[in-house]
Amino acid sequence: QALDASICAKRIPTNRRQMPERLRDDQLCARSETMDTCEGDSGGPLQTLRYDLLGNIFSFIVGVVSFGTPCVEGSTGVYTRVSSYLDWIEKEVNQSLSYEVCTGVNVCDRKFNRAVAVLVEPKWTNSRVGLLWKETE
Repeated sequence: QALDASICAKRIPTNRRQMPERLRDDQLCARSETMDTCEGDSGGPLQTLRYDLLGNIFSFIVGVVSFGTPCVEGSTGVYTRVSSYLDWIEKEVNQSLSYEVCTGVNVCDRKFNRAVAVLVEPKWTNSRVGLLWKETE
């Protein structure tokens, strides 16, 4: 669960040396009641699962573990926001990682879930969850 910057600041005791600029635009704060990252997890992914219109499950990496509160369930962590670096990542790997491309061809690790019923409304677009990548998509 993503947290607002003001809530994050209250949950993570930081000092000016740790976070001189407080929570930056290229960072996000998240927590879960059932899991946490621990020492040694830095650099690992924060991911979420999303369904496309056909009910297929896609993993999206939305953050990279940076630091947080002590390692216990329900604690809070600060992550580097992947969408802030997407242009650079796409340039380095020389391919588009947009939602449309990623879900349209088999370049993502994709799991199929036939038990999910998805109602399709005419007003919905195929890229409604592409916002995990960029605000402009």
